[in-house]
Amino acid sequence: MLRKLFALMILFAVSAGVQAGVTGITQTGFVLETVTVDRNGTAYVYNETDLIDVDLTAFNGASGVLLVSNGGSVPAPGSRATLIEDNRVDTGIINPDRGGDKMSFDLATPLVNSEGADLVVFEIDPSNESGDTLRAFINGIALNIASDGPVLGAVSADVYSGTTGDVDSLTELETTAFTKNSDPTQALFAYIIDLSDFGIALGASISSFQMGAALSGDTIDFVYVAGLPVGVVPEPASLSLLGLSSLMLIRRRRRA
Repeated sequence: MLRKLFALMILFAVSAGVQAGVTGITQTGFVLETVTVDRNGTAYVYNETDLIDVDLTAFNGASGVLLVSNGGSVPAPGSRATLIEDNRVDTGIINPDRGGDKMSFDLATPLVNSEGADLVVFEIDPSNESGDTLRAFINGIALNIASDGPVLGAVSADVYSGTTGDVDSLTELETTAFTKNSDPTQALFAYIIDLSDFGIALGASISSFQMGAALSGDTIDFVYVAGLPVGVVPEPASLSLLGLSSLMLIRRRRRA
């Protein structure tokens, strides 16, 4: 019996560690509740309220840049950046121009580089297989980052465009007039950003970063951005590795 249990735990532990990046979310409607992330082979469940918030501090993009909940209204001037700073995946600031410096963010608290993923990003895209490629600019280094794949099949929202053309600054985003131009339903895609890839040492921290579209013509539609805190308790699935280690110790003691 013990031998069978030992084999099952090995199988479970191996299968649980196959995926990397964002492996799942929970939500009520389009309000994000938890994010499950594989960080260096260990799965962690983060409550959305525990993630590190961001503030949008700069923007340069196209005309259709506001994503609003279906039937909702455009936030008042001066508060439109909240569309990317809230806990919803059906609101966002979308269609930044090409380049890793088209959207700038400050973090509510310094983000400490830990093993594996450090930032999580969500966007919507009409593809059912892969989202757009984002470009991140951190520590003087720009890198293209592909999505981990879809985590939710359909997100419905309304797109609003500036009435005077492209929105070339955060000031314009916060002050210009907008009109609704479409109401798409698209898949939700997840991305992770590992600060180690940008030359940040483990244990070091950042307080700001930048992102944008990787390719000319990409219409990347960011709906959620947050930092991952350290010290979060692993989800039960990843604790199987601890159980496996304990079982191996028991077997060694019995043989001694």
